[in-house]
Amino acid sequence: MSKACRLLTAFVIFALPVTGRAQLQFSDTQRIITMHGTVAADRKAAQKVGYDAISIGFTGAPPDAIRWIGVVKAEAYDGDAFLGKDILDKVDGYTPNLLASGKSDLVTALRNAPTGSRIAITGVVDEESRSLLVGNVKVTPPGSGH
Repeated sequence: MSKACRLLTAFVIFALPVTGRAQLQFSDTQRIITMHGTVAADRKAAQKVGYDAISIGFTGAPPDAIRWIGVVKAEAYDGDAFLGKDILDKVDGYTPNLLASGKSDLVTALRNAPTGSRIAITGVVDEESRSLLVGNVKVTPPGSGH
């Protein structure tokens, strides 16, 4: 009986995570991205901070509820900075560039990040709809030195 229990445990540990990953499906227009930058007051300030100025709106919020990010680094899921920049280029020309949704605490952290704070955002971008499903947000307030 204990051998059967060990075999079942081994199956659960090794086989189920593989099965779970196989279910994660993306379309040709959906990409995982991580962006690092600084929250800016407006487009002009964001352009001064980074190599790209990205505006992020929020699902269900008024159209003027926008956060500007001066992006200093953007990477695709595998650390590819060229693909990260390409993803941002595909949503260029729109305001907002991206429309954020996701868990309320993550969206609130992004929406309420103080101007001048550094921010790291990870999520899934759909290039066609310009939607950003926020998966993680890390805000470092201005003056904290981290």
